[in-house]
Amino acid sequence: MNRYINALFTKHKKKHLPGFLQGTWFDEWMSYGYITFITSFILQGMLYANWRDNVIKIGMDMVITLALSLVIPWWVGLFIAHVINYCINGQAVCVFYHIRAGNLTAKQFYNGTVEMKKRLDSCRYIAAAISYGSLSTGKWHPSSDIDIRFIPKKGEWNYWMAMMWSVGERTRAFFNGYPLDMYVFTMKHSYDVMSKKEIPIIFKDIDDEHKKYYKEIMGFDEFCHMFNKMHLQE
Repeated sequence: MNRYINALFTKHKKKHLPGFLQGTWFDEWMSYGYITFITSFILQGMLYANWRDNVIKIGMDMVITLALSLVIPWWVGLFIAHVINYCINGQAVCVFYHIRAGNLTAKQFYNGTVEMKKRLDSCRYIAAAISYGSLSTGKWHPSSDIDIRFIPKKGEWNYWMAMMWSVGERTRAFFNGYPLDMYVFTMKHSYDVMSKKEIPIIFKDIDDEHKKYYKEIMGFDEFCHMFNKMHLQE
């Protein structure tokens, strides 16, 4: 518990604020862990997510609030609904990993990632899944998360079904304590907004669409081999 409390009241990596705010008291204040927690709890990634994701999150809040309002005041029900939504659909676990309070072992991270890969392979609504960040360089520590984007198959029905499937993945990640930082986007959008500094890890791509955007990639098997060698010594 002390690990989480200390992380909340410790300064961390600063946010990317507008130039006129950088170096101000507001810039310093926003670097504290408890600010990260509060903002993530209120917004739940909705400023970044696609509109379908936001419809699901708002819809879940509304349905749970209406159900609870039958027995308790609506505003209490709304708070409870938002907490539930945050836990199972707001990537709550990742917040503490972002502020360096994670404690997952390399084996737990690896096993959770491999199991997710198996589920991705069997999901008929997702065409591709790509992980971004420093994992492809071999960097990992107990507070590392996995920054991954699920790419739905073409068609609005598949997009919505991929969204619902991703809610299940976030829920599973919460109860397993797995740091899943995941959104559902198109391949083009993912390429446009994600960093180009690291090589992406291709978990799945049934149409090889990544070849339109990336000259250099890391396959999932290659990632597994590297991770085992560097962090599991297997």
